[in-house]
Amino acid sequence: MSISVSDSRIPNDPVQNIASAINIATDRLRIKYGTPEDSAIRIATREGSSNSVDVYERKFGSKVIKYAVRIGKNPSFRIQGNLFQRVRVTLLSEYADYSDSSREKFLKETYDSERNWRLADEKGLSPELYFYGYIKQGNNLVLCTISEAFNMDLSGFIHTHGFGNEAMQKNIAAQLISLFNEMAKDMSMICFDIKPANTVIKFDEDSQGRPILNENFIIKLIDWDADWCRDYKFLRLRDEVPREANQKAAATAMIMVMANFFYYYYDFNILSKHMKAFYNSEGNTFNITKVMMNLFEAGFLDGVNTTEFAFMASHYFRMDFNTGLTDQAKFLREMLKRSMCKNETEYQSIANNINITLRGGKKQKKKTRRKRKISKTKKKNKKNKKTRSKKKRKKKTKRKSIKKLRGSRKILKGGEEPISEYPSESESESEPESEPQPQAQPNTRSIRPTRIERRETRNLPYQNKKGRFGYLNKRL
Repeated sequence: MSISVSDSRIPNDPVQNIASAINIATDRLRIKYGTPEDSAIRIATREGSSNSVDVYERKFGSKVIKYAVRIGKNPSFRIQGNLFQRVRVTLLSEYADYSDSSREKFLKETYDSERNWRLADEKGLSPELYFYGYIKQGNNLVLCTISEAFNMDLSGFIHTHGFGNEAMQKNIAAQLISLFNEMAKDMSMICFDIKPANTVIKFDEDSQGRPILNENFIIKLIDWDADWCRDYKFLRLRDEVPREANQKAAATAMIMVMANFFYYYYDFNILSKHMKAFYNSEGNTFNITKVMMNLFEAGFLDGVNTTEFAFMASHYFRMDFNTGLTDQAKFLREMLKRSMCKNETEYQSIANNINITLRGGKKQKKKTRRKRKISKTKKKNKKNKKTRSKKKRKKKTKRKSIKKLRGSRKILKGGEEPISEYPSESESESEPESEPQPQAQPNTRSIRPTRIERRETRNLPYQNKKGRFGYLNKRL
């Protein structure tokens, strides 16, 4: 599938050739170390599974710099006119994915890979990076990185020099443990393709070509591509306690994988002491936490029913387990047991005494009463019903207040004068003082007719129990 160059994740300005990339790297070295002298000399060539490496040497100022130029064997993009066609190549050819649905995933990996390389360089976990970009080779764009050259990878070091003396073994183990802890803590990242071949080592040599353990004895990690190195949010939680626990579990998982490489391929695990200390810190029985268990379930490969760590373990260590929870627990127990043993002999003697149980896992869902789903129409009718009831209550209250007001009136219907218990002023003035008229005493008895009488005497005045006068207005 072809895609236009307007996508920001696609390299729109690739370098035309390797010489241009080396010139960019040279400018950066000149700024840092000084003016270069003479020309670069190629001193070594190496071939990897996915890239080829040429090592150059050149003097900048007073310092001799060695840098490695890595070029991918497979193109990342193919140019067709003014369009770019993405090329997807995975670890194994049978898992190659060329479907249109993977376009976004591929472009995201392209973007994340560059971010991983630059962040690792910034944090000091990888060799110093001088150039990262794409080189145009015909109609193809090939990834190229130029970085500080180390003597060799850790796998070649072990085959050539072994693990060295006890002090060198402790130094290698300490640097590896520090790198994995810093990766989980500072980069919030987990790399699944952990192996000695992706670890490089730099050292000084004596007159006989043997490595010298000094301040220049340095180990770094390479191969930061996003297909196997990924950023995880659970490694940078706000709460300190769970964040540190997650980071410890992630770092321990990566250390455990590297320890299995030493155990399986070299029969000399220099990380066994660290893993034993980690086991003993948990008590007599080590508990596989939920976080560590989930790391072996973190994401699936395209078209492969297995997880990254499980896939790498079966691919490199020939462990054949199913993907079920029970087999994954057995698989993780076996990996932990091997990581705590220095060699096969020690495994046979202590493996049965290592107690490992699974703690955590998937939580049981609580049985809760399901709430009935109410449709929008029912909700609307229910709302209207409440509104009608409210209006009805208001109308009833208004009717009551009107009734009360009518019952308190002192003016009779039909224009009759109010019934008063005292005579008016005009009447009192007209009558002589010698002959005062007796005043009628108010009748305290309630004049409330029966139902039949009320029909006949509907609007006649009456007196209620409180002594108030009014008229009947009963609605029959």
